[in-house]
Amino acid sequence: VLVVSSTMIAQLSLNGLGFMYLWPNAPGWNVMAVPFLASICCLFVLLFTKEFLDTNRLLPLFKYVATGLMSLHVLTMVMLFISHYTALNLMLFSTISTFVAVIVVAIISYRRGVREARFFLLGWFIFLTGVCITILERAAVIPYSIFTEYAGQGALSLEVVLLSLALADK
Repeated sequence: VLVVSSTMIAQLSLNGLGFMYLWPNAPGWNVMAVPFLASICCLFVLLFTKEFLDTNRLLPLFKYVATGLMSLHVLTMVMLFISHYTALNLMLFSTISTFVAVIVVAIISYRRGVREARFFLLGWFIFLTGVCITILERAAVIPYSIFTEYAGQGALSLEVVLLSLALADK
């Protein structure tokens, strides 16, 4: 619930709806909202991955990787108040590192016979594909369309369904 809720608020922030409806009188916060909320999302993703895939038992090394990544996300949030440029670069690095770590752990778990890892892996793959499409559209690498604009939100919806199936399977 925390992963999905924080991701939804980050998406609202990214699309400008957060500024329009949730914090219209806080332009300073609006500048920091996306990197701050992305870091919060990643913290929850790491915690969810650790618990859901039981990495303490199956992949004890992930505990250290997750702790390091969580520290990077906390540092990103702190850096937002010191240097916005540094915080954005740190957010980019720590977010990509988190997604790579989660995918790698899911693949390893799946190969080790964790049945619910298949829905988990599929859900994250779909979500990351949608996020990548949206990022490429925002960077003007691919042309704007309704599909590219809302690919991240559609992928989030599919991810929620697949993670629900994974939870039910567990």
